Amino acid sequence: MLTRGFKRFIIKLNSLNEEGAAIAFKLKDLARRLGVSPSTVSLALHNRPGVSEATRARVFEALREEGLEALIPAEKPPPRNVRLVLYKNGKEIITDTPFFLQLIEGIDRQAKKDGLNLMVSYLTAGPGVAEQVGKLRENGCEGIILLATEMTPEQTDPFRALGLPLVALDENFEEAGLDCVAISNALSMRRAVEHLLRLGHKRIGYLKGTPSIRNFTERFEGYRQAMAAAGLALPEGGIVESAPSAEAAYTAMRRYLSELGKLPCTAYVADNDNLLCGAMKALREYDIAVPERVSVVGFDGLPAAEFFDPPLTTIRVPKRQMGGMAVSLLSALMDGAYETPVAISVGTELILRKSTAPPTLDE
Repeated sequence: MLTRGFKRFIIKLNSLNEEGAAIAFKLKDLARRLGVSPSTVSLALHNRPGVSEATRARVFEALREEGLEALIPAEKPPPRNVRLVLYKNGKEIITDTPFFLQLIEGIDRQAKKDGLNLMVSYLTAGPGVAEQVGKLRENGCEGIILLATEMTPEQTDPFRALGLPLVALDENFEEAGLDCVAISNALSMRRAVEHLLRLGHKRIGYLKGTPSIRNFTERFEGYRQAMAAAGLALPEGGIVESAPSAEAAYTAMRRYLSELGKLPCTAYVADNDNLLCGAMKALREYDIAVPERVSVVGFDGLPAAEFFDPPLTTIRVPKRQMGGMAVSLLSALMDGAYETPVAISVGTELILRKSTAPPTLDE
């Protein structure tokens, strides 16, 4: 029995001319002589998986004997080697959280689609890092995706000196002339604040991650811009700072509540969902209900945010898509597609759940 794909191939040949019909007959006869199914011949002709290399070689040899070399597909070029470099600068931002795991998953998925062999390297800022960077060219590496979340523009210099196509991911280094894929942080945070303003909140505070990275700096700037556009000053005592982990945010919020005695704001936005997760635990312990007493909005759109109590309103970042964009940009750079630096700003989505509501009347 002929497979659907092989039938289409035969029909196409038959529709060409008498020569095509003769070729179709020869292919059917070739399959019988080799003792393989027509689908095997079809897979070999289309360079698709599902055929062993030995069988593929037999099919191609038979085609040569029949004078049908023109039907043999060109050999696929060997995959190009590229590196994903996860650069840690002691800021404890890059961790095994869903955000970075999904980002890496998107990179790996797109690399396979583009026929790239992905190698992964971990580098930590400090003595000897320049030597480690110099070794990244090994194994025929043709391009680098640099997870630059914790980096400064100056720390990219050793990577640029390699002379390889380079894409900075999760940091906007456009002013440094570097190709990059980064989150639209300021605009995204403005939308979060504007949502709270539409609900009627005027005293909106901020859960701020420290030490600061560019992502956090841009998000805080978006918060400041939204408040200024609404004619509102930043509320006194409205900033809660902590290291960017749930544990640290929990401790910071407990200290904040203990020192102030009450919340000075009716709503808070956060640099990321991890910060908000820890802060909400402290709020519960102080019997401060969300959203009845205070509304909160996160950032990143971690999967767990949907299962918070209450489910969390947050800015969702398309992490897998973002990783795939970095690979596609690197592939284009390796092919010489762009002569000037390209900066891709990745849009986000405000996901409305149950952690925000209008402020109570007595606020």
